[in-house]
Amino acid sequence: MKKLIFLIMLLFISCTTVTVPKTSMYTRDQIVEIGIKEVKRTYGLDIDRKDTAIFKSGYGEWKVVLYSATNPIFVLINEDGTIKSVEMKDYIQ
Repeated sequence: MKKLIFLIMLLFISCTTVTVPKTSMYTRDQIVEIGIKEVKRTYGLDIDRKDTAIFKSGYGEWKVVLYSATNPIFVLINEDGTIKSVEMKDYIQ
């Protein structure tokens, strides 16, 4: 009987899988790098890492703000690391 329970438990454990969401693969630093690369590609601006801010509340998209000398640039990045939008705004509106 003990062998049967052991085999059932072994079968149950071996058949279950643990899925890791893709978002756990991206750190804050990687998200900032994605934002910096997108701003470089879109606007041709080189932004230093110290001139960035990153926000996220709960499950959703990352909000990365990159501060250039003339304008702040807002980048929205989805959970899977894809760019949702890039928008350059004025400091004074």
